[in-house]
Amino acid sequence: MQRFEFSTPELALLVQHMTGGAMPLDANAAADLSTTEADLEAAEQQLSERGLLVSAPLEEEVGVASDLATLLSTTLSPDMLGVLRVDRAPDLREVSYFSLTSDCMAHNRVGADGRHVFTEFDTLDELLQAMTATAHGTQEIDAQAEPLDKLLPDSDAVAVLMLVSRPAEPDAAAQVISWVVARGGVWLTDRVGTDGVPLATPIGAEALRDRLRQALQAAPTGGLIPARNGSILHQGGAI
Repeated sequence: MQRFEFSTPELALLVQHMTGGAMPLDANAAADLSTTEADLEAAEQQLSERGLLVSAPLEEEVGVASDLATLLSTTLSPDMLGVLRVDRAPDLREVSYFSLTSDCMAHNRVGADGRHVFTEFDTLDELLQAMTATAHGTQEIDAQAEPLDKLLPDSDAVAVLMLVSRPAEPDAAAQVISWVVARGGVWLTDRVGTDGVPLATPIGAEALRDRLRQALQAAPTGGLIPARNGSILHQGGAI
């Protein structure tokens, strides 16, 4: 598993290199990002010192280091995208993104300090653990299904995961899976009662991960088991 953190100027520079200059950081773009030319210059120096902006031998052109380029390329152009929204009381919402291609499984989010956090997973199990972080430390509950509206006042977190296959295409297929963490356990919101009221059914954390695994594999782009890209350097539009 690899993890990277970037400031907004650093990420803007990386995206500029990844897109081959298609998204130039002119004065207007810098103003939109609430950054300055000095911030961008400092960010470029920091990325170079971290070995994340590099040049090939005998080449002047600068590009993004291989492992990071694969991760960012996956984030920019995924074959499958997972958007996870977690609501916690009071009025705290977290949104993060899971991106999959045949080369990589990635996760990105914005931390509480405003820095952009990217993680590359080595295995599908690592990705599923991250998707179900709200279920960590819960117990499997032996109980009947409950009306969702009665369970929500006791909830510690409400998670909604939308999985989209081929998100760039007009006919992108999507499915939604949601669960509630309440009363020390996890409840899957996958049923509707005879009166039309949504129901939540207790489910163990491992069973929840199995459900998500099945959903990923059943999707049109499912079963993606990435292999790490072994190239040395991606440059410009080739990334």
